[in-house]
Amino acid sequence: MQFIEAAKQLDPLDAAVLQRAQQLPSGPGRVAGAAKNALAEPLKVSRDEIEVSLGNLVRLNLAYPLTESPVPDVMTSPFGREFLRTVSD
Repeated sequence: MQFIEAAKQLDPLDAAVLQRAQQLPSGPGRVAGAAKNALAEPLKVSRDEIEVSLGNLVRLNLAYPLTESPVPDVMTSPFGREFLRTVSD
């Protein structure tokens, strides 16, 4: 049930960011520093849009902040990893 509620609240960009974050060279699910730019370029969006998307992923508990800042670096949460496994099967 939690997965369905999270999916209803995801924007298409959020879903793409969550999925692509697993393929980053900085570590699967770790979105920090230059990785934000690495996500923005192939998705053809601004870094600001990536930041907004990451904030939404944190709000939905699909990611958690790694830093204490208004625009934190994030890591995919265990809930986020299970969510991805569920929707990819």
